[in-house]
Amino acid sequence: MAEATLDRDEGLRCLVMGNSRRGKSTGINCALRTWQPKVDAILIHDAKYRVPQYAHDAVIAHVGDFQPEHGGKIVEVHSQPHVCDVDAVATFALDASLQRMRTMVVVDEWVRALDGRAFIGGSTSPIARVLSEGGGLGISLLGTIQIPQDAPPKLLQLCDWQMIFQMESTSVRYVQRDLSLSDAAVTAIETLQPGQFVLNERGGGGWDGKVYVVPAEFVVKRA
Repeated sequence: MAEATLDRDEGLRCLVMGNSRRGKSTGINCALRTWQPKVDAILIHDAKYRVPQYAHDAVIAHVGDFQPEHGGKIVEVHSQPHVCDVDAVATFALDASLQRMRTMVVVDEWVRALDGRAFIGGSTSPIARVLSEGGGLGISLLGTIQIPQDAPPKLLQLCDWQMIFQMESTSVRYVQRDLSLSDAAVTAIETLQPGQFVLNERGGGGWDGKVYVVPAEFVVKRA
């Protein structure tokens, strides 16, 4: 499973897909608590709501405010108005990797790092580098997207794992061939209820045939 990647001090890459209000952030909440002991810090870039929505251990306005005492914690980079972009968080992770610090970067949502179907700043931007190079550097990357057709193909191709919540049929069919989704997996995704998801490994085991339910205690708090 994905944990084996972290046990090798490598970074995992996971794309969290699904319609709005179907449980993507809640699913990440649950996954982060599972993976937290295996990394040195988790940084969440989130700019959607007036208050932080994830189950965090600390909140900072800018990644430059990260302090040694934040090590091992889930830190949400949140401020209204927002003062820190996705590339700033990615740059921090890249610099930290030089000190053998294993970070996990969460991008909510990927559209904040994109200009159309391209990365803001191009293929050499910090977040694009984390996507391409982060695995070997020990940087893990999770991100949410509602419509995979709007994402750069590279995002889907390089994410080893997909946590897939309920999506429209057009979106499911778009990713079906690339992810080698079976017809049974497609049917399952289209009929998921809020809080349910399937887990797929691209280029590996594929869909395991299971439908997972995120425990209620991980439901995000919004304002």
